[in-house]
Amino acid sequence: MLLETHDSHPTGTDIARILRLVEPSGTTKAIWDVLHPWRHGEQPENTANAVRGSLAYCQFIDAIIGAGPDSVTLTLPGQGAIPISAIAGMAEKISKNQGDETFWACPKWEKAWHPHLAELPEALTALRAILMPMATS
Repeated sequence: MLLETHDSHPTGTDIARILRLVEPSGTTKAIWDVLHPWRHGEQPENTANAVRGSLAYCQFIDAIIGAGPDSVTLTLPGQGAIPISAIAGMAEKISKNQGDETFWACPKWEKAWHPHLAELPEALTALRAILMPMATS
């Protein structure tokens, strides 16, 4: 079972607290949706520390955050304020320290709810350029 940083539990700190309560043996893992901890003011280093040891994978999306956590404008990866590359580095390190052979990353694209967004192929290309810069050069 996986628990995502979202809704009533948007930060890594929230996820860590819940996992300690419901799954102290550690078989339930965390999905780090990079948007929600960021928009609620949790620094990526704090999210990484909170999910260390229980990270299943990251969902990558980018956005510009306005005056509050509910003032979010989604953008193409690399055009917003979320430090995707730094987060990917932290998450990859956590994965390796957990003994995972592969770091799992998932693009999160919400064009159905945000029609102003580019089409998925453009978003995938932009995210790939951030996560795999050598592969796109």
